[in-house]
Amino acid sequence: MHGQTEKPACGFTKASGGECRAFALPSGLCWNHDPSRAEERHRARAKGGKVRALKSHTPRFDTPKALIGFTGLILGGVLAGRIAPDVGRAVLYGVSIQRQLIEASDLERRLAALEAQTPPTSAQRRSGGQW
Repeated sequence: MHGQTEKPACGFTKASGGECRAFALPSGLCWNHDPSRAEERHRARAKGGKVRALKSHTPRFDTPKALIGFTGLILGGVLAGRIAPDVGRAVLYGVSIQRQLIEASDLERRLAALEAQTPPTSAQRRSGGQW
């Protein structure tokens, strides 16, 4: 590594007695151990916790009832000013696509059930059941 200087390591000593090996900021400590960054760390961790909570509690929108409830929340949020109109429009577009997918899936399921109940015609028997 000719011409490169080695990056300084954090000067923090861990409870185990070892030194932190993260890259040091100008303060001589890394982002995790610099006391002047405590509030920034707290905000970042709180934000990270919210993202994890959203991922673990994301509701499923795979039924018409779920879509109706969610659509009502979005509309109410837009009307109350809690959700930006552009965000509401994009989300409702996604709801529209999801509705179409649910309908297509339901139609496919119902068609398969009807086909299973209907005896094949003589033409279908001759062709091996293929259309």
